[in-house]
Amino acid sequence: MLSQQQDIQSHDSRDFIIAEYNALREEILKLCELQHQIIALALLSFGTLMGVGLQSTNTNSSIILIYPVLALFLAAAWLTHAYGIDMLGHYIENHIETHPEVKKSIQWESCSRKTPIPHTLLAFLAHRGLFPATQLMALFASLSLANVNFWMFGFALLCTIICIVFLVVISWAQRDRKRLALLLP
Repeated sequence: MLSQQQDIQSHDSRDFIIAEYNALREEILKLCELQHQIIALALLSFGTLMGVGLQSTNTNSSIILIYPVLALFLAAAWLTHAYGIDMLGHYIENHIETHPEVKKSIQWESCSRKTPIPHTLLAFLAHRGLFPATQLMALFASLSLANVNFWMFGFALLCTIICIVFLVVISWAQRDRKRLALLLP
């Protein structure tokens, strides 16, 4: 009777752990989806602000220089989602995959951390490089206009530099396969 009760508890515990794993993986997928939406929003806003700024009758650079500031906030939101994905992966790896009930059946996070990313630089720049690249394009485009607002240009340049620092931190973390959670407060 006691053995049968332990088997039922063990089965319930395993079901709970698998359900928790599935919920956490779904949350990771949702955060990835939000990251893709942020990238789409960045491209849409870049195209819109560049189009309006370059076709403006007074050729003022202020409209174009709004984008680097906006892109900084979008990059920060993207980084926040990357941090959340990392935290969820860390929890799965250290709390779920080490549980005796599922130790042999669930090992995705551990395996993914051990496997090197092919074409690391290309994979890194595919999404993350979009923010500073478009910010730099906006800065150069604003310089080509007749009326350059140098105060706004300086602020946009500062936002671009901060965004590049974000990318360097993420790059450093991924290069050494470190967790973002260990780098950021």
